[in-house]
Amino acid sequence: MANEDQKTVVTAVIALLNGIDVDGETMEYILEKTAMTDQMKSQLGVATDMLGTRILSPMVIDQIAEDIVADLDNEGLELIEDQEYGINANELFLQSVTYDRYRMEQVVKHVLESHFTPME
Repeated sequence: MANEDQKTVVTAVIALLNGIDVDGETMEYILEKTAMTDQMKSQLGVATDMLGTRILSPMVIDQIAEDIVADLDNEGLELIEDQEYGINANELFLQSVTYDRYRMEQVVKHVLESHFTPME
């Protein structure tokens, strides 16, 4: 912040907003009316192109990918629906694995919902 006067005003505005328990929709309205929506999106790693399509920064995409991998890893063997083994010269080997597609979709959906608000 530029100076102490500005800091005092900002502190008062924050106290006022906290006092009236501002919800997300109201805060979005405030950002629009103060022409700060694009700035906030930029700082949060979300931008939009001229058509309004959301553009994610590589950092955000990397975080989402890491979260998906972590959640899939946490599911462990529960993701495996079936597996087939074979024997060749006294060695047991895995021939195929069938994953529980529904469970995998739920894990990915959970991660995406933790990063984004679904459209109504």
